[in-house]
Amino acid sequence: MTNLQKTIDGFALKNMRIAENRLYLPPKLGGVGLINLENFLDAQRCSWIVRANKNCIDNWRYDLTNLAPNADLSRIRKSDVNTVRHPILANIVNSFCKLIGSHAKINGNFWVAYMFENDAFTWGENDRLLDKNFFGRDFYERHKEKIRGLRLIDCYNNENFKTQAEFATMDLPLQTNTWLLLRGACRKAIRLYKKEDPLLDVKRETLLAFLQKQKKGSKKIRKILNLEAENQSQPGTLRIVESFARITETTVPAEIVLNHTLSVWNIYCFTNDFREFLFKQRNNILGVGARVAHFDDEVDERCTFCRILYPPTRTREDFIHLFRTCPITVGLIQNIIRLFRLRITAPGREPDPNFDKIYWYGIDGNDSNLALIIFFDLFRYTLWKFKTRRTLPRIKELSEILTAMLDTIITIKPKLRAIFFNNRLIANILQALG
Repeated sequence: MTNLQKTIDGFALKNMRIAENRLYLPPKLGGVGLINLENFLDAQRCSWIVRANKNCIDNWRYDLTNLAPNADLSRIRKSDVNTVRHPILANIVNSFCKLIGSHAKINGNFWVAYMFENDAFTWGENDRLLDKNFFGRDFYERHKEKIRGLRLIDCYNNENFKTQAEFATMDLPLQTNTWLLLRGACRKAIRLYKKEDPLLDVKRETLLAFLQKQKKGSKKIRKILNLEAENQSQPGTLRIVESFARITETTVPAEIVLNHTLSVWNIYCFTNDFREFLFKQRNNILGVGARVAHFDDEVDERCTFCRILYPPTRTREDFIHLFRTCPITVGLIQNIIRLFRLRITAPGREPDPNFDKIYWYGIDGNDSNLALIIFFDLFRYTLWKFKTRRTLPRIKELSEILTAMLDTIITIKPKLRAIFFNNRLIANILQALG
């Protein structure tokens, strides 16, 4: 499977270097959105649990249901299946145990999740599970039914952890040491997974309820398996985000803004060439002159446009010069604002915080607007095509290419037309499209 994963990743990325922790994250979090084969196959195996839970009509389903406590497949664990006698079922249950922990960690589900051998509930420095050894094997055999049905919500009276006497009335006469460790595991789970959101009580569901409402496919299961990695991601701290802010002389915006700018390359109605440009732009791997000259001595690091106008120029073609401060670029920005009667103050060559937030991140006021992002990304893409052809861009040619591409995009995806129409700054661009 490792070889298969490397083959798929290599085909998708070719020679691009992407951090391993970003390969399988969704684009809005700065990832590439590739499929993690391990999670994909785990989700496939979990879908077999869903089948067995709905209809016990085969021998394997009967065996699986018979191994589960009280025939409840949401409570089956690794220790219930003998890997020698049932190797295939053991493999299915191993994958299902990953779903058990992942499901418990979202939407406040940990309150109603069964705690036994659930990796959402751990104790000790090595994050050990609440398994047979935790309770003691003899104690476990005597009180197996109660232990397997124990949920975090059962351990509390309102907000108070139950005393040993109260557990004894539940037919769980815990020793003091076990009671203390169990209390620690419960408090740890609450600290890790409790969110101050009243809507979580509405979304909370048991794993059995989740299994019962599943239909065909395993996409929803795979989404839950991926959620933990997604929740731990912090787009604002990604190196590509910090580098982009540095080379554009801006500050890293809010996460909701990054969700738009990082994922814009993934919009299906864009051409592949445009999407590739957007991806490379946000990942800081565009081959501008100054960057390529570092590893290719034959490449001229001077600005392509400046050389056409003034061959002896020594101006380096770095990212911000090409797309923002080059006299040609500044002139084109000013002209395109006038041509389309955009309600944006035309910038000069010097940094302009108000314009730069709109230009690089589509930020109008405190909000990020997809129309602004797409419009200025199209502008930079068109500028890039002139640069690669070593042709001096003129406003008429550039505006014709830009409007033609935009017209195609909003024709394929009409919802984007409404987004442009509702943006007060660039709504006039639609008049140019007719």
